[in-house]
Amino acid sequence: MELAWKLAKEMEEHRAKVGSRLYVPHRYGVYLCPEDADYYQGQEDVLLEQLRSHLLGHARKEGYSLTAAPEISFHVDEDLRMGQFGIATEPVDLREPRQPPTPAPAALTPSAGAAAGPPYAGPKRGSHAVVPEVPPVVLRYEGMSVRFEQAKITVGRGKEMDVRLSDPNVSRRHAVIFWDRGRLFVKDLGSTNGTLLNGHAVEHSLVRSGDVVTAGATPIAVETG
Repeated sequence: MELAWKLAKEMEEHRAKVGSRLYVPHRYGVYLCPEDADYYQGQEDVLLEQLRSHLLGHARKEGYSLTAAPEISFHVDEDLRMGQFGIATEPVDLREPRQPPTPAPAALTPSAGAAAGPPYAGPKRGSHAVVPEVPPVVLRYEGMSVRFEQAKITVGRGKEMDVRLSDPNVSRRHAVIFWDRGRLFVKDLGSTNGTLLNGHAVEHSLVRSGDVVTAGATPIAVETG
């Protein structure tokens, strides 16, 4: 129920007005720690359909428009602890808005048929997963320019961080910048002072080349390509 509520909240926070319509995102990524993901293996399909139906029902109830049916993907995040989850939302693409899809016959209640515990279905992880190549990312911070060619870039004061900052306002594990399905995202890791994207506080958000992520009081300019 908590995850269903958070997904609906993310939908609300990322709505955009086009003419007389209010469009909301249809793509969401859900993240959980490996232990919780393993616990919920085998329930992925049921929970995924429940959450999709919940989002579609919420959009229909509020009169929102979608450019496509809701899509939810599940991911494992090594930086999360048991009981925690994160959500990354892909903003609405306003360049070519289309008519909303035909609603599902009925919206399911996310708690129906779900096991006790956090309503999350983790991905099945095999031992032969192929790691796709990702575009390079150049981060400019503290007078440095560093090029990364990896799927996940951790940010913080901890010595194990990829981007290690000296700013005392930065948490030991502050944020992570990562690739997902060809798009770059930033996610706050429960930091004390929060993470900003172009001056606005974010928990999870899409990042584009030229954006500035601020951890504590330290700006980090992002360039891709």
